[in-house]
Amino acid sequence: MINTIIFDMDGVLLDSVPQHRQAFAEVFRDVGVHVSNDDFREVSGMTTPDIIRNIAKKHGMEVDVEVMSEKKDKKALEKISKDMRIFDGVRDVVKNLRNNGFRIGFASSSDKSVIDHFMEKGGLKGMFDSVVMGIDLHRSKPDPEVFLLATEKMGSRPESSVVVEDARNGIIAAKRARMKCIAIKNDFIRPEDIKKADVIVNSIKEITPEMIRKL
Repeated sequence: MINTIIFDMDGVLLDSVPQHRQAFAEVFRDVGVHVSNDDFREVSGMTTPDIIRNIAKKHGMEVDVEVMSEKKDKKALEKISKDMRIFDGVRDVVKNLRNNGFRIGFASSSDKSVIDHFMEKGGLKGMFDSVVMGIDLHRSKPDPEVFLLATEKMGSRPESSVVVEDARNGIIAAKRARMKCIAIKNDFIRPEDIKKADVIVNSIKEITPEMIRKL
């Protein structure tokens, strides 16, 4: 029986995927590389350093990953801070699930500064039973570490947990962790990737305690 729900942040709680993609595109443009949508799909959900490392390798480049990561995270935070958009229904959905007895985890590979800003401005501090972020991780999605660590912090079992994701690597990571997965549709995920999820929704507002109990 499912008793734990783990939420990714970017593209699930926070409408920030476009800003992150713009930031990555800008730092790569500075070194003469055009990043395509296919480039992004392959690495979506990974940590910033791993995204930079993988895209650079694909384009046959050697880059200073640490320097580029700092530049990208700074650009992304500036963009998100100017126009932070939390998806409609996030607070109500999380509150409803908590009130129905579910443990609620937050698991993102994003930088701490972005997550702290999101929690503060979004009024979501204290609403999660565990918080996992990029600084806590040794491996990027599709490795399941991020979700397994979230359940460990809450004393939950993987097989009693469901992950809410929006990206190919996140869905794969959830299934590798032996967890159920609810996928939220977007313009970037391919049909063959999203169909690997147990449930597909158009919006976070569609997620209810009844839906979780049926998994």
